[in-house]
Amino acid sequence: MRKKTSLIKLMLTVGLLAPLSFMSASPAQADAQRYTTVQFWANNNPCLDVQRESREEVQLWECNGQPQQQWNAIRLDPLFYGPNPYGLDSFAIVNKLDGKCLTGTDVAPDIIRVQPCTFAANQIWWNVDDRNIGSPPSGWMALMQNKAFGGCLAPRNFDTVNGTRVVGHVPGVTGCGDKRAWWLHMLA
Repeated sequence: MRKKTSLIKLMLTVGLLAPLSFMSASPAQADAQRYTTVQFWANNNPCLDVQRESREEVQLWECNGQPQQQWNAIRLDPLFYGPNPYGLDSFAIVNKLDGKCLTGTDVAPDIIRVQPCTFAANQIWWNVDDRNIGSPPSGWMALMQNKAFGGCLAPRNFDTVNGTRVVGHVPGVTGCGDKRAWWLHMLA
């Protein structure tokens, strides 16, 4: 029993279990340095939203404050998940309504979905650029790039009308410019 206890202490010390610790913690218990509830606002102020019909596809929709538009941005430990090559933070982005992770794909059509969290590379998002803009709506601006396939989170064809699908574009073809910028409005 003593060896088992020592092994668990060692694993916690080295951080092997740290990335999983938030899964059983309530938002109030989670470490404030790793866990932030946000809304992602596109250029014309629609929000990143889980489509009600499919419960899997992600779209833009007029901001309404509902849980399908609230996301827990979980800062990932670079020692366990690998460093962000841009020197900024890496995140898993979890929908508050169903607890599923924002998941990228390089399979056409390259629609972004929410799927059960595995924390695989296609569910890890690198912050490519972040700037404190202060307005509108508030908070900071971010460009999010998928670790697995390199695509940047963006509205399809840069449309901002209700129902616009959110996709990941290949940076070598379209780049990760300001049109893919998201304002993060901190909710908690």
